[in-house]
Amino acid sequence: MIRVSKEDYIDPRYKKYMKSKKGEKMITLLRILTERAFTRDELRDRTGFSLGEIRNLLLEAVDENFVAEIRGTKVQRSRGRSITQPYKKEETTRPPSHYALTSEAMWLMRFDPETRDRWKEVERTYDKTVTFTAFDSYANLLYAIQKHPILRQYRKPYYFMDQVLQQVPLNPFTWGGPREGEMEKVYDELVKVIKESVRSEHISAYYRVLEDAISELNVILARHKLLMKKMQAIPEVQQHLDERSQ
Repeated sequence: MIRVSKEDYIDPRYKKYMKSKKGEKMITLLRILTERAFTRDELRDRTGFSLGEIRNLLLEAVDENFVAEIRGTKVQRSRGRSITQPYKKEETTRPPSHYALTSEAMWLMRFDPETRDRWKEVERTYDKTVTFTAFDSYANLLYAIQKHPILRQYRKPYYFMDQVLQQVPLNPFTWGGPREGEMEKVYDELVKVIKESVRSEHISAYYRVLEDAISELNVILARHKLLMKKMQAIPEVQQHLDERSQ
């Protein structure tokens, strides 16, 4: 099986589930449900688990908001259509309940090694029944960058300065910073605190981290503008620009 690297875990619960036999069975169940909605009997046949195990796993999955029970419907398996459709009143036998994934489970399973390479298909299957958020798009973009032969080399976090230890406490005062009219006062107070709190031999490092950032920020600004220019070729971005100019 392909392993999921530590940095790929979006939801820490995935790693927790994979540490126990019961948890692995839950992941197995959710993997199967990425294909479509299933009944308990179908899940038993696919997994080889007992019906009692399936029942308990589904109860836990429903409690965790990973799975939704769909009653009074039957599964529509045609490609490109909803996974369920209303059950017709004239059909005399009541259909068994089906179980389908929720958006919560989608987030949990996004980087599962057996589903991540076919995730577009999973999203098409659940397009009519699950609300996809900006977090899902974030995960899709993250994975696309990881898989790209050129872009994946830029996965590591990029720090503007090397002295991260000194950079972190100053960031709230430079990125965003104090409100207008308060900057002088806030910076005066910050300088006092630096004098009182930082050991004498370490104070200059807090100045150097800002000093070294100037040239870096100029380069970043140029990259920022170039990327914006390139993104204007995307129709949705152009529409946004057109609407803003009106």
